Amino acid sequence: MLKNKLFKIINIICFVFSIFIINAHANNINNNISRQKILNNKYIVQENIECSPEEIISENRQLFKKSVKITRKYTNIKNNEFLCDLDMNVIFTYDKKNFVEIQSPEKDLIVTKNSGKWRIRDCAEILPENKSCDILNKFVGLKNVKLGTKIGDYFVSGHMLISCDISGNITVNTDLNSEHNINSNCDNLNFSEYKNIYKNQVTHDISDKLRKKEEIYVSKFKNNKNQDNKLLRVTRLVTYKELGDNPNKKCEVINVSKNESNFRYNTRTKTASCLSTHGENLDAKKNSYSSNMYTRTANTSPFIGHGYSGLKLKAFGGTVDNDSCEMVCDNKGEISFVYHD
Repeated sequence: MLKNKLFKIINIICFVFSIFIINAHANNINNNISRQKILNNKYIVQENIECSPEEIISENRQLFKKSVKITRKYTNIKNNEFLCDLDMNVIFTYDKKNFVEIQSPEKDLIVTKNSGKWRIRDCAEILPENKSCDILNKFVGLKNVKLGTKIGDYFVSGHMLISCDISGNITVNTDLNSEHNINSNCDNLNFSEYKNIYKNQVTHDISDKLRKKEEIYVSKFKNNKNQDNKLLRVTRLVTYKELGDNPNKKCEVINVSKNESNFRYNTRTKTASCLSTHGENLDAKKNSYSSNMYTRTANTSPFIGHGYSGLKLKAFGGTVDNDSCEMVCDNKGEISFVYHD
């Protein structure tokens, strides 16, 4: 009888202890998410975001810290060849009442990168706000880099923006954020995505054989209420269709291009900038047409952001349309467009 009671007590103790171990382990699991994007049907960019659990630095002073790490890797789809990578690790210190900061920039903001056939050039900066601290890293990828130099052909741009408010809530935004919400179990980690707030469409004939349709979409990123830096994405779709000789014949799509410009604006500091651009082009299906596309950031001042895209559609050796457009965002978040001949 005594043995049975003792055995039951031991089982209960072991059960309770096991629950404690499981809960303790669960509370220390890092929050993370992975995502990727295909570039020009040739390359793949993979990104992993990891956020550590909250750590108490000082109970007397009520100081806490969290770390966020973003890893970015570019590879060739065809042979999985490594092209380049970029990692950023940030540690935020906060008190849940009055402040949040990067306590030691030399130790708490670490950026590392490795080059294969591509090279990354980046610029990281700290953007302290009233109730949040933002870390922004804008970068470009260069290919065909000359040996022993930093000179190469501009190919792709990207950005990483990590924000932490005074309560320790983390918001992460990069050029890989999409219009679709991500379901995650992350505690105090915002992966909210873009929500469309404006769209417009214009169609006109540029010749008796060619029709052009332009679609504009403006999306807003739902960030933390304490974050002064607001984020917008402007997406522009351009579709070319060849008109048939017979009016009743369905028009044939010969080219579709998509370009995005990611903007940051701040009404308090009255600043704005284009963080990154991205372009995809579906080449003409007919042999008589060819096309090439180019996108880049084109910021000219701290107060307004510019994202540029250009596309030339050619046929029989000549240019049939030169589509050149600047997407502009001011410090109030208002979007405008500048078209060039």
